[in-house]
Amino acid sequence: MEIPPYLDYIHSHLPIYLGINNQLTMQLTTQQQGWIRLADMKTSLFEELQKAELQVQGILTEINSDNLKSAKSVMADAKEKRMSFTRLIDEKLLNPAMDYEKRMANVISAAAVVELEMRKKAEQDALQAQEILNEEAALRTHIINEWFRIAAENRLNYEKAIEASYRNCLACRVPAKKIPAMIYDMQNILEQFEVPQMVKFNRVLVSEQRAMEIYNSIDKYDPVFNLMDAKKKAAERWNNYEMDLANAEAAIKALEKAANEREAAIAEEIAIETATNVLIAQAETITIETPKIKREMKVIVVESEAWAKAVLVNFIKVFPVDKLRVKSWSKLTLAQMAEALGKSGAELHNLQFEEVCK
Repeated sequence: MEIPPYLDYIHSHLPIYLGINNQLTMQLTTQQQGWIRLADMKTSLFEELQKAELQVQGILTEINSDNLKSAKSVMADAKEKRMSFTRLIDEKLLNPAMDYEKRMANVISAAAVVELEMRKKAEQDALQAQEILNEEAALRTHIINEWFRIAAENRLNYEKAIEASYRNCLACRVPAKKIPAMIYDMQNILEQFEVPQMVKFNRVLVSEQRAMEIYNSIDKYDPVFNLMDAKKKAAERWNNYEMDLANAEAAIKALEKAANEREAAIAEEIAIETATNVLIAQAETITIETPKIKREMKVIVVESEAWAKAVLVNFIKVFPVDKLRVKSWSKLTLAQMAEALGKSGAELHNLQFEEVCK
């Protein structure tokens, strides 16, 4: 048989090719040579695995217990060869590569703990600052409302005193000629009235100095004008006295009804003003943004039979399907049940909890 010209050429030059290949191999690094050997080992392994597969197929052309046993033995041998190769990859390649991830994960985990503590501290500071702002707003609103109440009640007290004196004159049928003296006495009595006191605010977070700054920043009630106005009204109140005295009983009833209505109206006015000022204060108070911290309740794992039973009993009772993430119900674990129970917010028995912040 005549050898084709191209094969004859290759055969004659093969020593040169081999020499070049050997030179290239010598120039490769140890790592590069290792990769070449690994590729060769992989090729050789796959050939052996293919042979084993064909051998199993050949053995099982006739199915019996002995042939099944032989086929299993061939497969076990092939599996061991395959695992020897993959173990080598794990030890020399995968595990060392994963070490970098593990070290990074450890660094990141430690940093995450520090960062969470920083957020929790920032949250605590923000909440405390917000509480101080809220208390300042409440104090300011309290002072404003108290001055409004004091002014309204003081004016009402003047009016009630005048009206009570007027009704008493009607009830006692005091002659009209004595009214000037009654007015003089009434005006003197009004001067003796004490202004209602401000209700004390229960201050917890706001300092004394800051409280005084807030107090001094608010316009205070001055009763002098109201006293002067009340004395003037006291003088004018008796202008129709003779007419009312002629029908005293009816006049007294009408005056008592008007006094009650006036007192109720003042109380309603104070309530409306107070509520309005509270709403205004809430709207004007700055809201401090707090760091986002996710908090979850987690069932504490206790490696005991009693704990496992408690998880099962509570899970069956609550059955928090909306808190579960399972791909296969047959593979649902106690750990998954406990996690779902912690997120459910339901009242559970014989289980302990801890708060987890993220």
